[in-house]
Amino acid sequence: MTERYYGQGSFSAALYDLIDGALCPESEATFYRTLAIGTATPILDLGAGTGRLTFALAEAGHDVVGVDLSPDMLSVARRKLDAADEAVKGRVSFIQSDICELDLGRRFDLAITPYRTFNFLLSDKDRSRFLQALHRHLSESGRAVIDTWGASDDSSRLRPVVQNRRMIVKLEGSPYNVARTFKSDRTDPERQITDFTVSYEILDKEDRVLKSKDESLEMRWCPPDEMRALLTDHGFHVSAELGSFDAIPATTPGDRLWIVERMGRR
Repeated sequence: MTERYYGQGSFSAALYDLIDGALCPESEATFYRTLAIGTATPILDLGAGTGRLTFALAEAGHDVVGVDLSPDMLSVARRKLDAADEAVKGRVSFIQSDICELDLGRRFDLAITPYRTFNFLLSDKDRSRFLQALHRHLSESGRAVIDTWGASDDSSRLRPVVQNRRMIVKLEGSPYNVARTFKSDRTDPERQITDFTVSYEILDKEDRVLKSKDESLEMRWCPPDEMRALLTDHGFHVSAELGSFDAIPATTPGDRLWIVERMGRR
């Protein structure tokens, strides 16, 4: 039976820090810490997951509100918070909520939507609801960052992007290792959605499989022209389109870091 990625009891949530966290470059946390310099209000982390970036920002001295829908991901985040030093504990709070329905009754000078969280929103309605929620939580002088998985504006050219990519994580001090195989099963250019199957295996130290589980994941990509129009329609001005965490401007279709402001700020 295939379970939902990041769903209840999922390996993807339990093993997120070991696998996804290890794959994320240090330049990602550095990028967000640099962007946050001078931010007066708490930072809003939308799609906070296990708090990977929430804690990176808190350790840099910022108050951070982390929001995520997955109770399993937040369970990991709260265990990490319990183990954090007192200074960090005082700066971090986590809220379980659908980011499309969020209404905290307050505004933030910086909001981040990292690690392709936006691509988990599959329908036009959910994308619109999210951008409305983001807009109402951003202060008049605030900025937001949206990290998206992109594609060519000519979506008919897109093909499944991952095929049977298997990685093994060696767990020091444990009798087990973990393997993950990530593959794209089907791409629908009309809906702009790719279906993934993610297979997890618990291995002994000889890499024999002791337990396995398949999880399903759908992601909708973001052609740049479409994303620009969507942001404008929801009251945002795009101040930068970056192609990497090194703050290099994007020059080709593909992944984007969108830095946006409320329209009329300038």
